[in-house]
Amino acid sequence: GKYFISAPRNVVPGTAYD
Repeated sequence: GKYFISAPRNVVPGTAYD
């Protein structure tokens, strides 16, 4: 959904999150 460290969908942090 947004850029937060909670549900990472990408290996790179801060890019693709729920």
